[in-house]
Amino acid sequence: MFFDLPRITVIGGQSAGKSSLVEAVSGINVPRDPGTCTRCPMECTMSSSAASWSCQISLRIEYDSEGRLLGASNTMLFGPCLTDKGTVELWLRRAQAAILHPHLQPSFFLDMDKTTLRQLGKKSQEPGDAGPRMLQFSKNTVHVDVKDPDIVDLSFTDLPGLIQNEHVDTIEMVRELVVSHISGQNTLILITIPMSDDMQNQEAVRLAKSADPDGTRIIGVLTKPNTLTAGAIGLRQLWRAVIEGQEHPLKHGYYCVRLPDDVERARKLSPAERERAAANFFDTTSPWTPAEIPDRRRFGIPNFVTDISRLLVGLIEKNLPNLRRSVDDLLRKCAADLEDLPPRAKTEPSAEVLLRVTNFCRELSEAVSGTSNKSFAQGNRRRYAEFKTDICRTRPNFQPFEAYYSDSGVDTCYSDSGRPASSASAASSTTTNLLNLHDVRVCIENSVGWELPGFVPFNATKNLVSRFTSLSFRLTSMCRWQYGIPHDMRYDSNHLFQALH
Repeated sequence: MFFDLPRITVIGGQSAGKSSLVEAVSGINVPRDPGTCTRCPMECTMSSSAASWSCQISLRIEYDSEGRLLGASNTMLFGPCLTDKGTVELWLRRAQAAILHPHLQPSFFLDMDKTTLRQLGKKSQEPGDAGPRMLQFSKNTVHVDVKDPDIVDLSFTDLPGLIQNEHVDTIEMVRELVVSHISGQNTLILITIPMSDDMQNQEAVRLAKSADPDGTRIIGVLTKPNTLTAGAIGLRQLWRAVIEGQEHPLKHGYYCVRLPDDVERARKLSPAERERAAANFFDTTSPWTPAEIPDRRRFGIPNFVTDISRLLVGLIEKNLPNLRRSVDDLLRKCAADLEDLPPRAKTEPSAEVLLRVTNFCRELSEAVSGTSNKSFAQGNRRRYAEFKTDICRTRPNFQPFEAYYSDSGVDTCYSDSGRPASSASAASSTTTNLLNLHDVRVCIENSVGWELPGFVPFNATKNLVSRFTSLSFRLTSMCRWQYGIPHDMRYDSNHLFQALH
C-alpha cells in the first residue's frame, strides 16, 4: 500500500462475536464453524451508490506461503458479481480456501460445495497426507465489495480472532497479524468484547492500548449481553459502569449490541426484524432500560454504525492534506522515473528491436575480428602473452645438486615479439619449482611396491608431472575470467557485451 489510508480494523478474541458484528453491519452472512472461522483478513467496502444490491469478491495476494512480503501485490476477481445474498457465505468459504491453499489455482475452488470445502480442510491436516498442507492462517486478504442502497457507506477489515490453545507459532502469527494491522496512526481500532467474559481477560484490549496508548483510535463494542443471566447482578452492574464510562474509560466510549443467536439466524430475520428484537431487549432488560441508562446512543447497531462512519469520515478529512502531499510526491517520483526512460521509438516496435539486435551483432562481430573496435582483440593478445609466460614459469627447474640452487638457473620465457616477458600473475616463484635428485629419489621410493630392482614405477612419473601441470588449471581459469568468460567456455551475450565495454 502506497499510503496509510484511514480505515477501521475489527479485532477481538476467538468467539467474541466479531462474525456476528460483521454480519449485522454489512448485511451479508460470513462463514461460521466451531472454533475459529476467520483465518485470513477480510476487507469489506460498503457503498450506497447503487440502485440494487450486489457483491463482488476478490483476492489480494501480498505474501508468499511462508508469510514473506512479495515484491508486488496481485489483486484478482474471484467468481462472478453476486446478486443473491444467500450465496455470499459459500463464495466467502471458497475465497478463504483459495487463500489458505496457495499451492492451488484459485479457479480450483470456484465450483466446490460446502461439504467438499470442509473435507478438503480436514484432509490437508491429516498426519498421513504427504502433499502440500492447507495453511492454518494467512496474511493475504479476501476483499468484499458490497453495494446496497440501504446501507451506510463504510469500510472495515475483519481479522482472525486472537487464540490461546494452539501451537506457539500459530498464536504468535495471529498476534503479529493483528498488531501489524492496528499499528498505523490512521487506523480506528474496533474491539469486540464479549460480556460473558471479564474485561481483564481481553488480550485484544491490551494490544490496542499498546498500539494506541492515548486511546484516540480505540472504540469498544460490547457483545453478547443476552448471555448474562438474571442472577449475574454484579456482572451486569459492572458492564453498566463500563458503558457509562465509569470503568475502563475510552475516549470514544463503548457500544453495546445485541446480535442474533443461532436460532434467530436460522429463522433468517430481516435487518428490520433484528433491530426491533435488539431494541426490545434493551428496553425491557435490566440494567439496560431507558430508566436506568437514559443515553440510548450507546445501544444498537444503527447508532454504532452511524457513529463509527462519522469518526471515519472525520479521520479522512483530517488526513486529506497529508494524503494530497503524499500523492503529489508519488506523482513527482513517477514523472521522474518516466523521464529516465529512453525516448519512444519512432519506428514500428518489432522493426526497432530487429534493428538494435542487428547493430549489436555487427558491433560484436567487428570487436571479435578486430576490424573497428580493437580493444577486445588487443586486450586478449596482451592477456594471452601473459598466459604463455605464466605457463612457461610452471616448468620444473631441475637442478640435480643443491650447489646449483639459484634463481639465475631459470630459463627465460620469451613473448611473440622475441623480448623477455614478465607476468605479475605468475603461478609461483622460481623456488617453488626447484627440483633436485633427492626430490626425485624420494618420489620414486614413495611409489615403489613389489617392482623388480631398478624399475621406476609409473606413479612416480605421474606424481612428478602432476606436481607442475596442476598449476595450469588455475592459470587457465584466470585467463578466461579476465574478460568474463566462464571456465566451461559457454560464451553468452552478457559476458561478451561486458567484455567489450
